[in-house]
This record gives sequence, C-alpha cells and structure tokens, in this order.
Amino acid sequence: MSTLRRVAWNSMDENARRSWLGELRPAEPEADVSHILSAVREGGDVALRELTVRFDGADLQDPWVSRADWEAASVEPPLEIALKDAAASIGRYHAEQRNALRQERRVRTAPGVTAWRRWQPISRAGGYVPGGRAAYASSVLMLAIPARLAGVDELIIATPPGPDGSIAPSVLVAARIAGVDRILRAGGAQAIAALAYGTESVPAVDKIFGAGNAWVTAAKRAVSSRVAIDLPAGPSECIVLADGAADAEFIALDLLAQSEHGPDSVAIVVSGDALLLDAVEAALPRLAADLATGARALETLRNHGAAVLVADLPTGLEVINAVAAEHVSLQCAGADALAAEVRHAGAVFIGPWSPIAAGDYATGTNHVLPTGSAARAWSGVGVESFGRWTEVQRLSPSGALHISPTVAAIAAAEGLPAHAASVRARADGAAGAIDVDDPIDLFRRPEPVIPYPAEPSDEELATRSGVAVDAVVRADMNTLGGGPLPAVAGALEGFDARRTTEYGDLAYVRLRAALGERLGVDPRRVVPGAGADELIRLVTTQALGAGDAVVIPTPTFAMFAVEARLAGARVVDLPRSAPACRQRVGEIRALAEREAARLVWICSPNNPTGDAYPLEETRMLAAGLPALVCVDEVYLEFGEDSIGATPGSTSAINLQDELANVLVLRSLSKSHGMAGARVGYLVVPDQLAERFDGVRLPLSVASTSEAIALAALADEPGARDRRRAVIGARDRLSSLLNEMGCDVLPSVTNSVVFRPLIEAAAADAALLSRGVAVRRFDTGPMAGWLRATARLEPEESRLLSALKEVLS
Repeated sequence: MSTLRRVAWNSMDENARRSWLGELRPAEPEADVSHILSAVREGGDVALRELTVRFDGADLQDPWVSRADWEAASVEPPLEIALKDAAASIGRYHAEQRNALRQERRVRTAPGVTAWRRWQPISRAGGYVPGGRAAYASSVLMLAIPARLAGVDELIIATPPGPDGSIAPSVLVAARIAGVDRILRAGGAQAIAALAYGTESVPAVDKIFGAGNAWVTAAKRAVSSRVAIDLPAGPSECIVLADGAADAEFIALDLLAQSEHGPDSVAIVVSGDALLLDAVEAALPRLAADLATGARALETLRNHGAAVLVADLPTGLEVINAVAAEHVSLQCAGADALAAEVRHAGAVFIGPWSPIAAGDYATGTNHVLPTGSAARAWSGVGVESFGRWTEVQRLSPSGALHISPTVAAIAAAEGLPAHAASVRARADGAAGAIDVDDPIDLFRRPEPVIPYPAEPSDEELATRSGVAVDAVVRADMNTLGGGPLPAVAGALEGFDARRTTEYGDLAYVRLRAALGERLGVDPRRVVPGAGADELIRLVTTQALGAGDAVVIPTPTFAMFAVEARLAGARVVDLPRSAPACRQRVGEIRALAEREAARLVWICSPNNPTGDAYPLEETRMLAAGLPALVCVDEVYLEFGEDSIGATPGSTSAINLQDELANVLVLRSLSKSHGMAGARVGYLVVPDQLAERFDGVRLPLSVASTSEAIALAALADEPGARDRRRAVIGARDRLSSLLNEMGCDVLPSVTNSVVFRPLIEAAAADAALLSRGVAVRRFDTGPMAGWLRATARLEPEESRLLSALKEVLS
C-alpha cells in the first residue's frame, strides 16, 4: 500500500489543483467550539472545571499550578541543559528583533509637521501550549522568551493537565527557565475561552498566542473579535522541494517528523524526479519502523501526505507558493536563490543540512507559525507580536496653518465639517505666529547625545593655575611626553611642504607595509585611520545599527560608548564591583549572549585602570561568540615592555587566524609618542580585510602624519627606549603614591590610578593650583580616585613635588 498519494501536478487543470489544495487540511469544528466558548463565558470557573473533567479527566479545585509544584519540578540533566541551550538561541534571535523595535524614526511630512511610530508592549499575554501525546516544553520557550524580551507585564501559559491534574515536569522547567508568571491547567477551546473572557480566577488577557489542534485554532478565531490573537496556528505542515540529487532518507525523516505531531498534520514532497519520489516512498516504512511514533506518522501520511511530481523546480516553486505551508524545506540545487522566490511560507529551511526539526527547537527562530494557508498573509510569532505600534505626531503653529487647506478640502468632501473646524481654529490662531521647525527632527537619531568630555587646553589650565603655559604638567592626558622622537623630529624637518597641496597615498601602501612588517601580518589586514577614535567609529558603524546592543566593561575609554550612542545603539555597561576587580570574561560573555550584542569592547591594557586580560581569557571570550570582539591594545607595548614580554606575544592579533570575530585596535599615539599626529590602525582577520578596506576613509591620515609615522616605525629602538623611560617614571610615581599612603592600582600602562587620603576633589584642586592637571573620577566604582600620567623630566620633578606637597 502506498504511503504517499502521488499527484501529477502538470497533468491537472486549475480546478483539479484547487480541489487538491482544498483537501489538504481537515475541516474545523466551529459549532462544537461555539458551545464550549459560550459555556465558559457564562459559567466562569465552574464551567472551566466541568470542561476540564470532561476533556482531560482532571477535577481541579484550583486551576493554577502551585508555586511549590512548579519549583519542585525537575528533569534529567541532559534535558535541562538542552532546554537552556535552546532558550539561549531563542533569546539571541528574538533579542535582535527587540533591538530593532526600540528605534524611533522621525519623519518631517510637511513644514511644522513631524510624525513617527512608537512601539510598546501589551500588558498581559496568554500562551497556549498543547498537551496530549507529548509535552511541548519547547513551545513554552517559543512564547515566553519573546514575551519577556518585549516587556510584557504578565504572561500566563495554559496547557492541558493529565488525569491527575499534573503538568509535565519538562513544561514546568521550561516555564521556569523562560520566566513565565503563571501556568493555567486547562486545555483546548475551554482554555482559550478562559483567557479571552476571563473567569473569577483567570484574568482576561490582551492577546492569545500559541498553536494547537483544529479545536484550539477554531476557538482562537472565534474569540478574535474580543481579544487579539497571534495567528491561525493549527496542525503542523511541511512541504519539501527536492531535485534528483537530494537525499531520500533526509526527506523521508523530515516528513515523518512533521507527521508524528498528530493525525491532522500535512507533509508533502515535491520533485521533478519521479525516481526521487519513489526513493522517498520506499524509505518511509523502513525508517518509521525504528521510531516509537512511526505507525501513527505513517497513518497520518496516508491521510494527509503527498508526493507531487512536477516538470521542473520553477514549477515546484509554484506548488510551494500555492500550498503556503507552515514549513518549507528546499533540498535542491540553487536553494539559496530559490528561497528568495518563496512568497508564502511560515519558515524556510535552506539546503539538506537544515532539518525542519532544528527550527522546532534549536536554531532560535520561532516555531509558532501560520498554518492552513495563512502564511499568505500572516507571520510567525516574534517580539513584535507582543506589542503594538502607536502613531505619534507633533505640529507647530506653522504646521497647523500649512495643513489646514488640505484637511478642509478632504473633510468637506467626506461631509465632516467638525474635522475641518478643529484644524481651522488652530490655523486661525497660528496666523502671524513665527515658529521654527526643530532641525534635530531631521536627524536619524533626534534624542540628545552625550559628547566626549573634552579636557581643557594648556592655555586654560595655565590661566586657572596661575602659571606659564610651558609650566603646565599634563598628567591628565595619557600621552608619552618628552617631545618628539628624534626620528619624528627629523622627518618633520625634512618634510617637503609642497606635498601639503596634494592628496597623499589613498591606499596607504607604504604605511600599511611598514605596519604589517612590524606586526608580522599581511598589510591587507591593516586599516590605517586618523587615530584610534576614527577607527572606533568605523568599527561601530560596521557592527551596530539603531537598537543593536554593544557590551562595554567599564570604566574604560569613553569613546566606545559615545560612538555607539551616536549610531543609535544600546550601550550595555558591565561595571566593575571595585576599581581593582576586573570583570571576568565569563560574565562579559554571558551578558553579550543575553543581550544579543553585536559588538563587545575590551581594553587591554585598560584605560584607566592599567590592568590587562591574558590572551587565553580573550580567546575564551571570543571563541564561538556570535559577536565581534574588538580589543583596544593602544597600551599593549607598555604592557609588554613592563613585563619583558616578546613584542607582540600578548596581542590578540595572535588569535585572528583561528577567530575571525576578533578585531584589534592599535595606535602610534602611545607607543611612539605621536598623539598629535593622529595615526591609528585596526588589524582585522583575513576574512574581513576586503570588507574593511572597502569602508575605510581613503584620505583621513594626513601626508605629514604618514611621513612621520614611517619615520617612527623605522626607529623602533628609539620608541622602545622612550617607553622604558616612561615606565621608569611610572614606577617612581607609583612608589611615591604608595609612600604617601594612597591606595594604588598596579599598572602596566603609562599612568597610575590612586585614591588619596584626602578628598579627591580637594587633591585635584590643590594640584591644579600648582600647575599640575590630573584626571578625577566622580561616578561609579572609581568615584574618589585620581589618575596621573607619568611624565619625563623636567615635568616629572614638578609632578612628584606637587604630589608630595598636596598628599602630605
């Protein structure tokens, strides 16, 4: 006996095709559902209890799962681990949707008229999780995780109880993992009625979610005039488009997987190769024999399965779009291109290595999808499903005046004079008024931005401290000091001024070659820029869009957050518990995964605290993390020189051959004393070299800066000697501060962070009165601490002398 009905699509006329499509799904029991809905609406808790006895065999005095039973629920460790892994994938995928919803794009529709949309979560949601043959813990995750990400105030899950009133432990554990608020022990149409109408003990919800059998689907449709529903989600469906090279066993298993859901499931294979259809047919009983659900899956396939023979793949695509199934699998050549042509589907699975069951559990996409041809107009459940959009508009007086004629004309045509009058009254009041549109509304991100806190100039500090400009000690700026390196001074003296009238090398061939040789990498992987700041912006704009999350362990360099906010991204801080307590990479990674971050910044060695992440910890952070990890190594040379490490041995550049998500930010500002020249560079993995070469700015490094950078790179011994001199000054500074009783953080950079015995603000002011500027921290765990940059003579003596006077 054939398991799959054979359908010859090309030999059927339009009527025959419509008839076959109409026979795919079972009829819905509208009349019986109506009776159940009425009973619960009128009888409340009593009716719900009676119907639960009738359909589920459980007599429940209290329809809710008790907190004690919920907390006591447990499953085998492998299942709990699997549920947590699935929850992590679902959370990451849906967090991306939430991030996109957070942006507000303002549109100037006319002079004085600004409009935008604002998304807000619903207050209370109800989710239905099927029961019966199986316990669908995965469905709990698929509903609860996007609801939580959306910000729903309360989520109630309804699921059928067993005859003893119990709920499967896996469902309870999944609900605990996903953050469900309450679990209602009720199933079928009666559960939908309770959620829609409310009872004495069950509050009515704003929207009902979740898939079920035909009865549940019919009930959701019936109550949709009173309460919103997510989509018509009924019996499971799949359709596979395959060519002759497809694996028949893969296809057969996909069909069996969908058919084991229940007797109404639909499973279809479409191919232009009759031999492939024969092979699938032959594989079904053989594979089903090894499955506990095999017999019932085969019976479902006999009733609702089909093998459709078509002329070619384009015709098969016509069948796919005509069926508009819940799941579409493309197991054929050119699957990626064909996927773009699938217009009607709840979910698409591209290629033979994308089993439909993976989407049911572990890819992160939602498995609550439209069925019964509803995929023509409905989407699956996502974060957006748990909220609604509000239209917002703001008119100035001139805006009301401008649109008044338009409103008056249309309102008159529609016979609504009060509409016109309400606008005309404002237009009359606005006559002669002068107002100016806010140009900020024209910006992509109109909200206020927090700029980088600029340090005062030497001249301003000299005025405030009452000393000469050349007597000011800039211990607040993390620069190298000591004047230019001899090689840099020589390059400046020998620079041909005529070159300033022409553009420099757009490709930075010589500069990239010199940097590549110094680092031991292909010059293609080196991206020069006007200081590290420009490259921070470059990385940010490539990694982040409006609403995207970036994780930044703080305190650190402020420009990471400044640039992210300018891009409209969501900055997720991970502050230290104390200045000396560096964040563990495990907690950074966990936060990045939870927030679905696209970018993680770490500064190593860190500004301002002076500590560093070992290379192995950076590997642990980045390996397998679905985000870019950008390591700011501007102070790396100081760190390596401080501990006597081989140059480059501690750099995250060493990870890039194995980890293509690691970027490394460097600069000549600290390592070679060229802060004023503004030469930074980014080192990227080989896979990203072409991408970054295409998006970098071609003329941001000035010709003069490039010339002195080349000179500095050619004199590495001179730069190393200068750094070692600064390290000596740093150690003397640290020793003095310890002698003065300060709390001092160990540092491998060119500065020292310390907490004086006196109030930090008083120490800062007293130092400034002596012409010495330091950096003061006023917020977070660093509040009350100061940072002083080591200086070379003659500044070092003035710095140490002032510290002795003030701190003693």
